Amino acid sequence: MMIPIKGEDTIAMKDYLTFCVVFSNAINKNDTHKTDQTESIMKLVGKIPYQMRERWQMHVYKIKESSHKLANFHDYVKFFKTG
Repeated sequence: MMIPIKGEDTIAMKDYLTFCVVFSNAINKNDTHKTDQTESIMKLVGKIPYQMRERWQMHVYKIKESSHKLANFHDYVKFFKTG
């Protein structure tokens, strides 16, 4: 299990965001099937601070209600970018 980033650790959060954005840009839309799996996203969510996890859960719920789809990796990265 990954150790979550502490909410006050802004450097670690910036590094994590950079990793997610670079990884997102490196994979193309057709190659996201492994990153879009719920288990993969949950591992990433386990890395972020608890308060941010709660915000992500609410964001996922809104996506599901409005689009009738499951959140994917690109939604996760977009969540951080707007965050």
